[in-house]
Amino acid sequence: MRSYQINGVDVEFPYKPYNAQIALMGKIIKTLSHQDAPANSDNGHHAILESPTGSGKSLSLLSASLAWQKKFKATKIMQWKENHEKVMSEIRQEPKETKTTLLRLGKRKREDEEEKEESDPKSESYDLPVAASGSSTASSSKEAPLSFKKRQEIKRIVDMLDKGYNDKASAAIMAQIGGVPKIFYGTRTHTQIKQVVRELKKTSYRPQICILGSRDQYCVNESVQNKKLNKKEECDRLKDHNKCVYHRNYNSLVDSPSIRPGGSHEVWDVEDLVDMGHEQNACPYFASREIYKKAELVLCPYNYLVDPMIRKAIPIDLKDQVVIIDEAHNIEDVCRSESSFTISLPEIVSAANELERMAKMNIRRDLHETMCEQLTLIGKWLTSNNEHLHSTSDFKLYSGRDQLLSMLQSFRLDPLKDDEKLKQLAVVEGAAGSNQKERQVYDNTLERVREIYNAILTYANNPKNKKRDPTVLSSKTCVTLEAIFTAVEHIVLNDMLFIEDFKVVVNKRVSMRAQMSRRGRGRGRGGISTYIQSPDEVVLNIWCMSPAVAFYYLQKKTRSVILTSGTLAPIEPLSTELGTLFNTTYEAPHVIDTKSQVWTGAISLGPNNTKLNASYTSASSTSFQDSLGQLILDHCELVRFGVLCFFPSYSMMDKMCERWSQTGLMDKLKSIKEVVQEPRQGKAAASVPEGLEDIEKDEDFKSLLDRFYNSIDEKNWKNNKNGGLFFS
Repeated sequence: MRSYQINGVDVEFPYKPYNAQIALMGKIIKTLSHQDAPANSDNGHHAILESPTGSGKSLSLLSASLAWQKKFKATKIMQWKENHEKVMSEIRQEPKETKTTLLRLGKRKREDEEEKEESDPKSESYDLPVAASGSSTASSSKEAPLSFKKRQEIKRIVDMLDKGYNDKASAAIMAQIGGVPKIFYGTRTHTQIKQVVRELKKTSYRPQICILGSRDQYCVNESVQNKKLNKKEECDRLKDHNKCVYHRNYNSLVDSPSIRPGGSHEVWDVEDLVDMGHEQNACPYFASREIYKKAELVLCPYNYLVDPMIRKAIPIDLKDQVVIIDEAHNIEDVCRSESSFTISLPEIVSAANELERMAKMNIRRDLHETMCEQLTLIGKWLTSNNEHLHSTSDFKLYSGRDQLLSMLQSFRLDPLKDDEKLKQLAVVEGAAGSNQKERQVYDNTLERVREIYNAILTYANNPKNKKRDPTVLSSKTCVTLEAIFTAVEHIVLNDMLFIEDFKVVVNKRVSMRAQMSRRGRGRGRGGISTYIQSPDEVVLNIWCMSPAVAFYYLQKKTRSVILTSGTLAPIEPLSTELGTLFNTTYEAPHVIDTKSQVWTGAISLGPNNTKLNASYTSASSTSFQDSLGQLILDHCELVRFGVLCFFPSYSMMDKMCERWSQTGLMDKLKSIKEVVQEPRQGKAAASVPEGLEDIEKDEDFKSLLDRFYNSIDEKNWKNNKNGGLFFS
């Protein structure tokens, strides 16, 4: 594979790159290399790079970032060897008897050293034995002596190098240094991750990779997969009671040589790991979480990186790491969405009842009782607002610093600092008096209550506690609590920098609940569910109006954030919206000659001079439908490979396809193209509550996309077909 030196980094590229690709890779390397000499600012060095669709953007992103990572790793290893050259030389010159003595005394020395460190935590040195020649094996008296443990680690690395185990030695050195910055490559969906994996296979780079996903993608246990709801709770129940054979064996996947560099699945995707999980009776979900810890390249949907609740659940620490967000043209909407929260009164009441029940059972009573009081305050506040809401069209709005601070103080989650709090307490006490209990409740600052919640969560997630106390908090209650605290922390982030960017709306919504038919009860699966309307429920909506809130964490913590897409311009307003200084920007020219390769136009007349007016009245006429169908057929006969046909609505698409099936035109289209029609997913979603849509619908759509992609691959053409036609 040919190598190109770009900004001081050798980049291996599978093809001769376009000029736009070279320029793009140069910008990426410039961005990532900026902090090799750390700046004074705690902010990273970030980039917005626009590169048109079809310009090989994904391949350029992978090649440039992995080439930089490879050089970063080599440089750090070289620096480590230079810094330890003296002690490595001394170790190599030690007589055999000294080495044997060191090994024999190793256990006692380590124990003595650990005991010394416990009594004096600052101590990191240990006096080493003198070599047989009489010369000290330690460094000069001007240098701090190495600890015995540290010296033994270096000795182990020296042995690896002397025996030619360079890869193992490099891994051991990087473990001492702290590893290389992970590269997080975020896409919009898991389907796009498959495309990124295909591009990675084209390169010569073979980093340790990990693809993050949910139980929906990874779980191979049928009893969990058959649970449409509460999959996490069922998984946790089986795992905590050691009843999941797949979880017991997940380390066999983690340690599998086939997913390591050089293995048969060195570049793997979700399906590969799932197939291996079935073969080895091992859990791909928990294996992926373990693989993630040592991964150098992490692929995931980018809401995993933006959503603070997902980051905490995995957990993902982005400090000093590299984040690449591909197809980032809707990053603003994603950031606003992931910083907005909706919590219903029934959810709060249910969580409070669960906490109260645990307190009455004397299970960490102090913690659960305090948290129950906290939720009760929020529930009372919502109930008081409910008195002003008479229908689902009514709402109450809270906005602005004063109103939002007043709301948080009603929750006893006010963000005031201690000195400000003491002043307010003094005013309250002087005006109306204050007993100790009221003072204690008022002093429950956000930080203190958050600490209490963390203690509850730690207790609930401890498998030993789950076995002893089966009534630990449900995952639903944990999610409710986490949503409340995350929302409040967003509002008060960075001394309430973004408080004006939030709107709080209390309203009523129509709720739906599932009801199992008699025939399905008690069968575990296969029952028939219907959804019936319940009384309207009060909802607390915390809406974030600025994408800068979610992006604040990324731009402050990471080494670099690189946003790429085919459509990001104008760049300056995007940078302002995200509240981030992007040090590097780039707008690549199209690799397509727009004068000779692209035609854009509006066709007003179809065959037989029929007006192509798609208004409701005209679109219902058979002359319009037949003319449009013939026009599409004419194009399919002329245009090879893929044709995309977009309709303004599902109803019009269904109407046209039905007419063309009746007239025989659809058969003509199918004789030329593989015809794929987008499923009407909205119909299924309309009949069930939000969040309960059938996940399999999405899987069907993915399989249809794969069908279309296969149809436009020339090697798959059969029976005189020349590509695919996708109706959407």
